Amino acid sequence: MDCRDPKDNFLLSLCIDGNATHLITGDKDLLVFKIYGVTKILTVTEYLQEQNV
Repeated sequence: MDCRDPKDNFLLSLCIDGNATHLITGDKDLLVFKIYGVTKILTVTEYLQEQNV
């Protein structure tokens, strides 16, 4: 699945190729996915809450 902003597709590819567990971003075009493959796509605040920081 492609991102609404084609310029962001490389980030999704990196997540898949690198087996990333998380992608931390403020980009709304990426945040709509919530999860892409095994990668959780979160804001900084969401990530910190998940990590109990």
